[in-house]
Amino acid sequence: MKSLQKVRVVTGAFDKNPELKEQIFNSINSYPKVNKWNKDLEKTYAPIEKSEVYTDVHLKNQADIIEGFRYKQNGNIKDNAAVALLNIILGTGSSSRLFSDLRETRHLAYSVHSGYSTHDDMGVFELTIGTTTENQETGEKTFDNVQKAIDGFNENIKKITTGKVTPEELESAKKTMKTKLLDTLETNSSRNSVINTVSATPYGIDYANKYYEIIDSITADDIYNTANHIFNSKPIYSITATKDTLEANKEYLESLTK
Repeated sequence: MKSLQKVRVVTGAFDKNPELKEQIFNSINSYPKVNKWNKDLEKTYAPIEKSEVYTDVHLKNQADIIEGFRYKQNGNIKDNAAVALLNIILGTGSSSRLFSDLRETRHLAYSVHSGYSTHDDMGVFELTIGTTTENQETGEKTFDNVQKAIDGFNENIKKITTGKVTPEELESAKKTMKTKLLDTLETNSSRNSVINTVSATPYGIDYANKYYEIIDSITADDIYNTANHIFNSKPIYSITATKDTLEANKEYLESLTK
């Protein structure tokens, strides 16, 4: 990709005022030089060597649980598409694995999903659920929902890292992803926002078109390899719940760090 350059044009009555030309160009030459743009990602990634559990107390009847993984990413457009498709299959929408399993089958939560973000050469992939632990109306205590939810997360992670996604899952995820991309580019403001974001990448302002085209090239093997790359590291757990819930799960939460 050719590097972008800015050109400044100055017009004026220089023939009549040659000293003006000298004054202007001397002034411009005093400006600090722009450093050459470096498209390389900053090195911020560091692997998680040991699982950790962070807890905090709140007064709600449900436990808010996040299981997060840190992974190294290189900004490659195909890798980015594979991560996005993995996220859709695992935890985006009512047809996702987490929703179908932890909500519809196990009845552990109304809302459960996954998501990811990237910063320089580091990505963070999170699984999130809010599961009821105390019902004030009935007095029912379901403190073990914390363990059931986390075990459910890890069972789904194991499943997607040991077996291939189905052709139906992959095709559905691709359609969802294409629709979302087209919706993002529907207005001028959103298109300008996307162009502003991707113009600094090695793919330039044509990133969205290339991204759309490459979605169809992603295979079940790509999803399998991406899942193993992301979930290869140790997880970090965050649990916010009532004091009684945390106390009831103390032994189990401690076991997650071993």
